[in-house]
Amino acid sequence: CSATDGLDDSFLKKARKKGKKIYPQEESSVLSPLQKNIPEDARFQAVFHEVPIDQTSDKVKLRLFHLDPEFNRYSYDGLVRYFKENLFRHIHTLNEINGYNNEGRTATLHMDARTKLAERHNKEHSDVLETLFVEACITDASNAPKIVNILEHDSNGIPSGSHGVHYLKRTNSNNSKIIVAVSAIMDNGSDAITKAFSDITDIISSDKYWRSRLFSLSCLNSRMPQEAAKLIASIFMPKPSNQREIQIGYGVFIGYSGETPDATDTLGARLSREVHELERLIHERIEMNNLRSLELGFYFVPLNDPNKDKLCIVEEVLR
Repeated sequence: CSATDGLDDSFLKKARKKGKKIYPQEESSVLSPLQKNIPEDARFQAVFHEVPIDQTSDKVKLRLFHLDPEFNRYSYDGLVRYFKENLFRHIHTLNEINGYNNEGRTATLHMDARTKLAERHNKEHSDVLETLFVEACITDASNAPKIVNILEHDSNGIPSGSHGVHYLKRTNSNNSKIIVAVSAIMDNGSDAITKAFSDITDIISSDKYWRSRLFSLSCLNSRMPQEAAKLIASIFMPKPSNQREIQIGYGVFIGYSGETPDATDTLGARLSREVHELERLIHERIEMNNLRSLELGFYFVPLNDPNKDKLCIVEEVLR
């Protein structure tokens, strides 16, 4: 199906007359990774080095990355550079970004992203880096840009966090896919996986609630271009003649204290063995929570000192 399914010709013509840019192609331009203006040394592939890893399941996909090695530690210089240059792409939804651009407010786009990050860092110290990592992996490693932020609320109704919701258009299938972002950074990889599954089950328990709010929440954004709202409407509120199956999966980032670089060239092999050991726990949790039908994508990145890094890396990004 085309990226512009649900947008009729008259709508496209009117949008173009108003100066809005629409480029119908196999991959949606409304939903684009937007990396073209990012310096090459601050792109995902220049900072996150992927380690090939054997896949043992069709439903659970594992991806393993490491940062630049520096003696017996990982260097965060490239990571900080990446987050600084790409911050606006991981704080804002793609629809918000398009809105800023259509209004000619590109400079404000970057400043607002930094302001939002600083506000969250002051209120929720431990969660900010988790959000940045998982948004980076889903957006840039899987080419599934964020379309909506779903807010979490505590028992008093006060916002307590958020989950990014991403859209993946499959080129070899008529089925689109929604990916909900979940992340955990802890010293112990097993503890991080346990926390991630706890978050997934919590989200599933309120599935009907947040699914029904996806479209209304996105439309509350005054900066969203009309064509983006139309596209989201065609995904979540399809007409009978344009019925499409929307699958929901989860993109899970796991940051943990893992194998570190040394003088040998065995880092990739050691990290791969480590992740396969953690994979056993993933399948145990799937069985325990009866999640066998769920599609899960895990992104593993070892860190030097996860608890300390949660604060230090974000503070470096904000400098």
